[in-house]
Amino acid sequence: MEITLTEQDGIPIIKLSGEIDLYNSNQITKAISDLMEQEKTKMVIDLDQVSYIDSSGLGTFIGNLKKLTQAGGGLKFVNVSESMHKLFELTNLTTYLEFHGTPEEAIAAFRN
Repeated sequence: MEITLTEQDGIPIIKLSGEIDLYNSNQITKAISDLMEQEKTKMVIDLDQVSYIDSSGLGTFIGNLKKLTQAGGGLKFVNVSESMHKLFELTNLTTYLEFHGTPEEAIAAFRN
């Protein structure tokens, strides 16, 4: 898995690529923690290049969402493929996670 960080309108965009699993999901938590140390609490996760997510990866998203929400921020997901979205639906995570088509839409949702 690779992580690429960019920023748009002051909101970090975390672009992930490859597979998210038990062996590398801690890298996502570290990236989010590093951003939180910079007082960034609103973030966008771009899943456009992700080919696989296991249960530990899903747990990582939920755990980090909880930390960010408690800090007054949030986590929004963009570029989620149809098959990935089905995974989120099957695990009932669409109740907790917020999905948008593009980073711009997710950033706009933070302002509403």
